[in-house]
Amino acid sequence: MFRVRTLLFVADDLHGHVTGFAHASIEPQQRMLFLDYITSGPRLTGRGVGGALYDRVREECDSDAERRQNAARLRFYEGLCRATRGAGGTTPAPRRR
Repeated sequence: MFRVRTLLFVADDLHGHVTGFAHASIEPQQRMLFLDYITSGPRLTGRGVGGALYDRVREECDSDAERRQNAARLRFYEGLCRATRGAGGTTPAPRRR
């Protein structure tokens, strides 16, 4: 039986205005975390809001060992994001050898 927990992280500014959020699901018994959605305000692109939310979601990993184990997977997905940025999501990620 899966016991999925839903996580919602909200970023705000000094005035309490929401600047972004991240929604994730975690299943501790399977040691699985799924980042469902991450976004920031349209005028906040490149200001670190998404990166801060991403870092906070990653903190939900149980241990440094699990973070190291997932490092290769994260590099793959982060490389995929860089490869498709600006191409409408149609450019395949380069293969690493």
